[in-house]
Amino acid sequence: MGDYVDDLSFQFVGSRVQYLKWNVNFLGVRLLKRRVFKQIELPDKSIKADALYRYGEQLLGLTIDPKNRTPLVSTLGFPILGQDRIRGEQYLQDEADNLVKLAGNSSLVHFHTDCMREFFLTKRPEWRHKCVTVPFFLPQLRFSSEKTITEKFSAEELRIVFVGVDGKRKGLVELCEALDSMTDFLQAHQVSATFVSKTSPMCRRFKNITHHFFMERDEVQKLMQASHIYVMVPRLESFGLVFVEAMAAGCAVLADDDVPRQEIFDNGRCGRLVQPGNASLIVAELKKLIEDRAAMRDLALKGWQRAQSRYSPTVVAKQYADMFRRIIAK
Repeated sequence: MGDYVDDLSFQFVGSRVQYLKWNVNFLGVRLLKRRVFKQIELPDKSIKADALYRYGEQLLGLTIDPKNRTPLVSTLGFPILGQDRIRGEQYLQDEADNLVKLAGNSSLVHFHTDCMREFFLTKRPEWRHKCVTVPFFLPQLRFSSEKTITEKFSAEELRIVFVGVDGKRKGLVELCEALDSMTDFLQAHQVSATFVSKTSPMCRRFKNITHHFFMERDEVQKLMQASHIYVMVPRLESFGLVFVEAMAAGCAVLADDDVPRQEIFDNGRCGRLVQPGNASLIVAELKKLIEDRAAMRDLALKGWQRAQSRYSPTVVAKQYADMFRRIIAK
């Protein structure tokens, strides 16, 4: 963050003992389903900052002396996916109440998405004054140039790319089914597909594929920069940072239509959205994109422009800085 904001400095606070306790709690929640240390005190003497920042529930149990007036920002989450909402209003209300407990004496509660903030505020509208949205800070994000994007869409061959560690959850089965059902069409239009996943692609008819079990992030971004269509229609995905990477690389994106993707792709203006679990919908959208190169290129450029304006590290770092200045000024 300090590489993007000149007038603010960032550092960790706390002792080695506190870090050790936080890590033990992290493992305890993962392995034992409980925190080993119920409370981890952060005494006044260890705080030498104008503001404190706490990220997520991993710091459950962190307590700050109530006499301390150092303002606190807490980054927290709230259920927004379709499968969360069908669990009922009482479940969402309980989650809102739990978030309020976690937020404690926070001066601001930070969400990464507008939809998450607004879903929470339907249950706690009185908290609007202290809830803010700042997108994920992605200093590793690499942007293609507009010229590079335009040029790659003039190539005769087209490349579809899929990146998802857990292929079955990320929609790899339906994508392979779609590619198999349109093999002749893809061959006629010189289309290949590259998969990066621990799950092997299950294509039976379509064979113009390359599969990597793993690739480093830089290599994935280079792959995307050389590809034309990014397809991932997951059955379950909380946000999907890989979608932002694909947008920055200049891919036309086909994704699922759950709430976070609606926000990422501006309700379908910057990417094609379909219901998950349906190969025929993937086929229909892929054919539309492949048959109209100009529309495919324009969709990629719209996504690229949105990624620049909303998710570029320079833009997001400034928003983080403004968030901290807001509470320091008080």
